[in-house]
Order: sequence, then C-alpha cells, then structure tokens
Amino acid sequence: MVGELHRDNKIIGTISRNVTFHYINNDFNYRLTSESINTNSMDTLNDDALKEYVPAFFLQPNQKMSLNIKTIKSGGWIISTNSVPFLMCNKI
Repeated sequence: MVGELHRDNKIIGTISRNVTFHYINNDFNYRLTSESINTNSMDTLNDDALKEYVPAFFLQPNQKMSLNIKTIKSGGWIISTNSVPFLMCNKI
C-alpha cells in the first residue's frame, strides 16, 4: 500500500507498506489474513496515526479482512467490502 495522508489540504505523511497475506476463496468472497507488514523507508506515518483510516489488516500481522471480487463484463473486477464497492479495476 502506497499513498499520502492529507488533512486540511496538506500532506501530513506518506504510507508505504508491503503486506504479506494468505487467503481463502469461496466463490467471489475472499477471507484474507495478514502475515507480515514491512514498512518501507518512505513511510512516515505510525500505526496510531493510521488506525482511524485503514483496517488493522494493513497495520498488524494476523488480522483478517473480507473482500468480494466480482468479474464484470468488460473483463475487469469490482472489489467491495460488505457490498460497498470501493475499487473498479480494468485490464489495460
């Protein structure tokens, strides 16, 4: 995960982490469990600053997260949690 945290139109920090995980797939439902979190050198945010913005899955090992990943007609995917879509991915 790579990005910036903004508050009042100002960058307050950068996040740059690699999350190793395993998952169980049941149709289009995926149950992910984080195994390790590797913080990269450009990451300037601590877990306390992030915990109100990102799931614990991205901050600590052995945390669970569920995703629904559905293929759409265009050949892309809709990714959602609890039936709320938050990403649409397309092949380029």
